Amino acid sequence: MTARAPFRITADTRAASLTATLCGLWDVATVRAYGEQLAEAAQRIARGSGRPSWLIDLRELEVQPQEVASQMTRIIADLTGRFDPVVAVVSPRVLVSMQSRRIAQRPDHQSFATHAEASAWLQHQR
Repeated sequence: MTARAPFRITADTRAASLTATLCGLWDVATVRAYGEQLAEAAQRIARGSGRPSWLIDLRELEVQPQEVASQMTRIIADLTGRFDPVVAVVSPRVLVSMQSRRIAQRPDHQSFATHAEASAWLQHQR
């Protein structure tokens, strides 16, 4: 059995959008790698037209240790400050959803229970 990567990021430069799928339990090194790859993808889509949109899928992410959550909070605050995206977070589990709301406390960041709801909301933000 092959281990799943802790995250996958895809970017659509034409639509100025990215999707990040996160899973499992992370350590600080994983958060740093995620931050670097998210920054690269955000930079690529920033060249597109319109305000960037990010869909972050946390359905398979575990509740993270405090050190990891703190590091993630700093990274997300920095990147959302630099790139000003509209962010939809898919997080059906209550604890992960609460943790994601603490990480991204902005009115243009919303949490949803399904991928379809998040995608529809992002379309209305354009």
